[in-house]
Amino acid sequence: MCSYNRVNGEYACENPYLLNDVLRKDFHFLGFVLSDWGGTYSTNQASHAGLDREHPGENVYGEALKKVVEGLELSQDELNEHVQRILRTIFAAALFANPVVREVPVVEPELAFPRSDADRPHPTLVTQPPESESHGRAPGAGISTFMAQMAKGLSAFQT
Repeated sequence: MCSYNRVNGEYACENPYLLNDVLRKDFHFLGFVLSDWGGTYSTNQASHAGLDREHPGENVYGEALKKVVEGLELSQDELNEHVQRILRTIFAAALFANPVVREVPVVEPELAFPRSDADRPHPTLVTQPPESESHGRAPGAGISTFMAQMAKGLSAFQT
């Protein structure tokens, strides 16, 4: 995420040195860059610098970006790089195979309301153990399960 601040007189989200040289080349960052809340001030300059997505909404990257693309002010290669970085991140996180469901993950299974995981279209982050397994567990034992599953999920980003 690039900030709305200026760095050496240039907005961070419009700074090719920060976004491309430091972040992508020096740090080998493979993900996409999202602006901080309201941190996008231009369309062309931010895109050319390497900003992939504006946040929130589409104030600068909405219709304005469409006009820039249609007016051929943005090369097809540059547009493809933005799309590729966003899609690579989506595939690395397996979001097509396991779409995000807005819900609070169960991190303390012994405190959760009973529910059936069989009705879910995808595996939950932490499933509730059968009644026989939940007895005698120390409070907070669900946290270690949650952290182990998070570490397993994050290993997909290390490719």
